[in-house]
Amino acid sequence: MYKVKDIISRADEVTVEKILGKQLVLLVQKLDKQYVKTNELKKLIFHINEERKFLDNKKFREILIDLLRVEEIKLLAETLGYLNSKGINEYVFLKNKKIISKSEDELIFYNFFDVKVPQFKNEFELQVGNQETIDPRYKLFPHQRRAVKELIEVLNKYPHRVLLHMPTGSGKTRTTMDLLCSYLRDNEHTVVIWLASTDELCNQAYIEFKKAWSYLGNRRINISGLWGNTDNKEVYHLNDGFIVAGFQKLTQFLRTHDGLKLLSKLASKISFIIVDEAHQSVAEKYQSVIEILFNSKHSTKLLGLSATPGRTWNDIEEDQKLADFYNSKKVTLSIENYNNPVEYLIDKEYIASVKYKNLIYSNINNQLDQSIFYNLNSKKDYSKEVLSILGQDSERNIQIIEQVINLSQIHKRIIVFAPSVESSEVIATILKIKGFLANSITSNTELEVRRTVIDKFRRDSDEISIICNYGVLTTGFDSPNISAAVIARPTLSLVLYSQMVGRAIRGKKAGGNSVAEIVTVVDTELPGFRSVADSFYNWEDVWDD
Repeated sequence: MYKVKDIISRADEVTVEKILGKQLVLLVQKLDKQYVKTNELKKLIFHINEERKFLDNKKFREILIDLLRVEEIKLLAETLGYLNSKGINEYVFLKNKKIISKSEDELIFYNFFDVKVPQFKNEFELQVGNQETIDPRYKLFPHQRRAVKELIEVLNKYPHRVLLHMPTGSGKTRTTMDLLCSYLRDNEHTVVIWLASTDELCNQAYIEFKKAWSYLGNRRINISGLWGNTDNKEVYHLNDGFIVAGFQKLTQFLRTHDGLKLLSKLASKISFIIVDEAHQSVAEKYQSVIEILFNSKHSTKLLGLSATPGRTWNDIEEDQKLADFYNSKKVTLSIENYNNPVEYLIDKEYIASVKYKNLIYSNINNQLDQSIFYNLNSKKDYSKEVLSILGQDSERNIQIIEQVINLSQIHKRIIVFAPSVESSEVIATILKIKGFLANSITSNTELEVRRTVIDKFRRDSDEISIICNYGVLTTGFDSPNISAAVIARPTLSLVLYSQMVGRAIRGKKAGGNSVAEIVTVVDTELPGFRSVADSFYNWEDVWDD
């Protein structure tokens, strides 16, 4: 048997840099001059990587194979069934060899390098007792259940229009999905459509409905998406199921006769319409789409969702248009003895009390060509080019790392939203070097590794654990024990910012914390998210609750 560490110790300076990554090498050398020595860098390799990464990861496996001696290569190749009849040498054979998880080849490969084969625990274990408490997989809190009951009562009355007004973090989407699943269970051979103004919101609704129906559904139904670049022809043939559609896609239908025919065909099958970010409902093009879908049948239901049920701060005529559109009917979280439901949600520990802090970073103008930021207002958000440049800024990464270390004095579970894959990996690696349990999860992370890291992160322990990520944990990731977040990925999207904040504000009743801390990196040269005033009751004069 051969040891992975012994083989990697043969690596030269170029190979070591290939393993660690050029940016990481430059950063650790900047932080500590001892790392100019190749031997010191070699020590880092297994400080931040498990041995099995050199067996599981194709890039690292090829490096390991290149470092094997001729006699070692021949022995490994023969053990894995190498035959020279195909006219390829042992190196090529091993590099092209597919090592399938849980296969005999995997066992041989791991044993050759004296590495223990990973054992992944079954998610479900049978527990038998005289009495058990069953926790539903898609549960609602009391305030959410009350909202569902009120919505059903209003929607069953003509003209079947209402707006659901719930503050950010109180579960508008989850509450609505419970209502929709109940509706679809009771009404077969019908179509529900969810309308949203951004691809981001469409994707979120699509994922959440799949999750909700898998727990609450009573039959097989179809779900279709119609937003962005998709041109889903099957959606027009849907007779029983759920559609998520983008307003921009549907407004294109208004421009042509054929498009209007398709929209009308869709409308004839729809019996329930949900409008996310409903304060946009009376924008001219959006309203036209909604009216075509809604007016096709007398009994169609219309539900708007919003944390801000008004279009303006001080133009009551515009706000009245929105109220009229929903028949001035609004279901809200009206809590006795509370002026604002957010206070109730915090007091009852459904959401955490949040402390916001800005980390001001002003060095950006020395490193970036400002021309790439021109016309940002015409774009939905920063491009990957901009985010990548920010992620390569060593000084910016150092300040983020220092902020995480400061947070670790109080918080045991911290999540970092990095501006790029490389930045996420570099930040996690430096934190590992400094002795923290830190991992990076990105689109490059293998699924089983991702599951293992998240499972460990979720477990209750006194050890400080940090997850850095880029682009994969803003939605669909639930770890209530997170009490601090560093938002180092700038955004122009309030939705995306709210999603990132939302990872850390689960209250104790939801398995979270009493207090959460959010640190936002503010790049002074960039236009970006600005805090929104608390205005839960700003539009009450135009609504008849």
